[in-house]
Amino acid sequence: MREGVFGVNRYLGCSNIDRNRKISTFSKGMKKQVSIILGICAGTKYLLCDETFDGLDPVMRQAVQRVQILYSTTVFGMNLGLTPMSQITKGHFIYVILVAIMGLSQFGAIEINNIMLKRNKNYKPSSTQNSMKSMNIVMTVMIIYFGLVMPTAMSFYWITTNIITVLRTVYIQIHYIEKEQAAKEKNVVR
Repeated sequence: MREGVFGVNRYLGCSNIDRNRKISTFSKGMKKQVSIILGICAGTKYLLCDETFDGLDPVMRQAVQRVQILYSTTVFGMNLGLTPMSQITKGHFIYVILVAIMGLSQFGAIEINNIMLKRNKNYKPSSTQNSMKSMNIVMTVMIIYFGLVMPTAMSFYWITTNIITVLRTVYIQIHYIEKEQAAKEKNVVR
């Protein structure tokens, strides 16, 4: 159902956003609120939100993170509000699998750029890539630690984000970068 201008005014009134200000003058969090309001009022069936908490002020972030339904929801037999570490110590080893998948997907999301670089015919390894490998491993270990001590919902979030990152990178590489290179090579041969 489309709500149009009346819906925009109603939602803006609930969020304390000044209707007379230009969007370009808003903070990052306010811009995010406006984009969600516009999406709802346009009658979109789905709203895909990436980096949901990015730009929110600390008070709003805590309010969103403390949503009660989070602590009572289970997915694949895992409570989204509990930390994997607390459940692993109780013998619920399905959380180990979740954290392992999260760690592997994180490493894959980091390494996918290097993998795609190697597809180029003119690829030459650089000295910075070797130093980046150790940093990538440290980053993956940090994410695994955070995945153990933060609510399980965060692990699902990171897995989803990592899978989207890998798919997006592969798609762009194959459908845009490599096609463009092939077209240039074809024009050079002529």
